Amino acid sequence: MLREFKKEFNASGITFNQKVLLAVSGGVDSMVLWHLTHHAKKFHGVAHVNFSLREGESDLDQQMVRDQAADWGVAFHTTKVDAAAYANERGISIQMAAREIRYDFFEELKQKEGYEVLATAHHLEDNIETFLINLDRGTGLRGLRGISSTFDRYRPLLQFTKDEIKAYAQKNKIIFREDQSNLDIKYQRNWFRHMIIKPWKDRNPGFLEKMKSNLTYLNEANLLLDEIIKKETKELRKQLEKGYLDKEMVNQLSKPKLFLFYLLSPYGFNESQLKDLLKCMKQNQAGKTFLSQTHALLVDRTKLFLNLKEEAKTDETAFWLVDEVCNIIEPIGLRSRRVERFNFKFKKNRKVEGFDFEKLSFPLELRKWKQGDRMKPLGMSGMKKVSDILIDEKVSLEDKKEVYVLSSKDEIVWLVGIKSDDRFKLTEGSHQIMEITTKWA
Repeated sequence: MLREFKKEFNASGITFNQKVLLAVSGGVDSMVLWHLTHHAKKFHGVAHVNFSLREGESDLDQQMVRDQAADWGVAFHTTKVDAAAYANERGISIQMAAREIRYDFFEELKQKEGYEVLATAHHLEDNIETFLINLDRGTGLRGLRGISSTFDRYRPLLQFTKDEIKAYAQKNKIIFREDQSNLDIKYQRNWFRHMIIKPWKDRNPGFLEKMKSNLTYLNEANLLLDEIIKKETKELRKQLEKGYLDKEMVNQLSKPKLFLFYLLSPYGFNESQLKDLLKCMKQNQAGKTFLSQTHALLVDRTKLFLNLKEEAKTDETAFWLVDEVCNIIEPIGLRSRRVERFNFKFKKNRKVEGFDFEKLSFPLELRKWKQGDRMKPLGMSGMKKVSDILIDEKVSLEDKKEVYVLSSKDEIVWLVGIKSDDRFKLTEGSHQIMEITTKWA
């Protein structure tokens, strides 16, 4: 297995000079991956998240990984969080909360410590489970590929089965800890694992190899289809990078629904939403917003505006300033207007702010702040978490629930009524000013 792993890793294109961060939970999969990468000298640091979900068991997982890192002289990064409280606060599942917490932590480490690649221990059965989950939800060809391995999120064990991983652990006397929650079929992935895949394997011993081949074929077919779609949507993809799509160009596509799915499904929009979107476009409706789990799509008169936000919630309502002159009544009163520099007067009142109009991209989004939001406070050289700013400003827990941010293309312009962002500040070269006032001014 080590020889096959080295061969696969060497073919990945990752060089030793590129810092690799290994995600280690303490389970058999990640501990085997750690053993493989350690003996192949292919990684530089280990990250572990303690979700506090299994009382003292979670602490024992953390301690085991910490001890192993000390024994091998490996850079060790860890964090302890209350995942249940996090999930309850945001109204999401424990699994979704754990995923958000985990990848937020990994991304933070990549930025702070200079890691370029994140390696995780997903294996063949994980890949098949993802395939079945996507099939159950409803998906296009892209969703049937299962888990993809990319440069920055590398999954070197996708070719190996769980049995191969367990056999390697036993042969090499690798220590690991069992998470009993993996047996609980109330969780969707566990249900597919124990109620579908296991009986299927028992009935057909060649099931895993056949599914491995199926996923390979589906991935190859998807790559071919991607090439075709890329040619026809070249200009639209350039627009999408800027946060919008031209409605007339969308209508000229030979297969609007198919190509829109490939353009927008990566942002969480499903087939049903795209049907409604095309209907909305056909009837020339404007002002409607479609929400996915991660993004918002605003239908304007001539364009579709895509707001790129990593942590939006499906039940979160977004409001928009679609032009330089706009009034919003809810959820808070907000009035905007464009003025000449000589007509703008600086005020100490935090409820009135002026921003460089040329630095803004419309529409501007008004939404409640959320964990993970970052901005560059006026006068500061670096980024800072909004949560930390609210602590510094001594905003109470109750008041925090009603704090909003105004953003331009996923970058926060204003923590409304509290702090403005340095990237949009007025300078000597600012001639056109966007004056924004809250109802409390």
